[in-house]
Amino acid sequence: MNLIFFLTGDVYKRPEVLFPNRINWDKFRRLASLNKVLYYATTKIIENKPLSTKLKIPQNLIVLEKIMKNKRVKLGRTIKAANKVLDQEPHLLLKTYRSYPFISHDIDLLVQDLERARKLFEKNGFATRLLWDRRSFYIVKEELLEIEVYDKISPGSLIFIDERLPWSVNRETLVEGVKTHLPSVEADIMTFLADANFRTYEIAFGDLLYLYKLSTEADWGLIAEQAKKHGWLIPFNNTVAILNSLHLKIYREPSPLEKYFTFKAKVDLDLPYIPPLSQVISALMKKGVLNFIKLPSYYSVRLKKRHEGLWRAYSEVLLGNLANLSLKYWNH
Repeated sequence: MNLIFFLTGDVYKRPEVLFPNRINWDKFRRLASLNKVLYYATTKIIENKPLSTKLKIPQNLIVLEKIMKNKRVKLGRTIKAANKVLDQEPHLLLKTYRSYPFISHDIDLLVQDLERARKLFEKNGFATRLLWDRRSFYIVKEELLEIEVYDKISPGSLIFIDERLPWSVNRETLVEGVKTHLPSVEADIMTFLADANFRTYEIAFGDLLYLYKLSTEADWGLIAEQAKKHGWLIPFNNTVAILNSLHLKIYREPSPLEKYFTFKAKVDLDLPYIPPLSQVISALMKKGVLNFIKLPSYYSVRLKKRHEGLWRAYSEVLLGNLANLSLKYWNH
């Protein structure tokens, strides 16, 4: 993890850590992957020839970096294709941008009119698949990443923010050289915080880098107001407390969020950070007992982190068999 901290130091800030002399590359690969920084960290090593020689980076990691680089090219191609289809139809790129290059298996797009967006894709030769709840559709095309499209930033049954908020500020950026638009800073941050409690059940180091970097640009009063309005202020406060405490452990200084919230939590520096079951149950309960159906996804995240073999079996037997009925619901 110290090597990961060192290699990603230019994204947000570099903690004071002891530089390792020897690396278990299998552990590095797994830890960096779980924390969504494998591509960025590996590229940093390869670009620094003295460092890659000193650390004796293995050939299989060099090969993997080339594969990931091709996937980044595919990401740019996918965004470009979606932009061409939607053209003048307003759309935002969700959860795919982190301010540093990372690997995504899909892109998520927010539109204002789902049916109109679907017809545009079909008119341009894309086969669309409408999900059973009719809140979103997705596209699978061989030369592109999977594309998922919603007309609400919370496509499932749980609502976390006002639907106008993502569109309130025009944020434009480049991803692999392709111009794209992002949701407002507040909507972007709230998506990550809500996901940690209700969908992904984890906070990866890559997420932390992005959240800390964005935090100084955000209207945190508005964010807290939105969390209160939509009935998840306590889970929000719990997550902010985690962010403050992790920042203190990693960087040995207060989090930029402490200017607005002084909450702290008891945390271990074991990334990605998975909230305790009690916090997840409490959060889900506030949104209705029916949401306990999402708990298998929480256990899946815990297994993936600790026991990859068991996680694969769990995913195959439980999540795989039920995927057609409920997996998308669990993930939303």
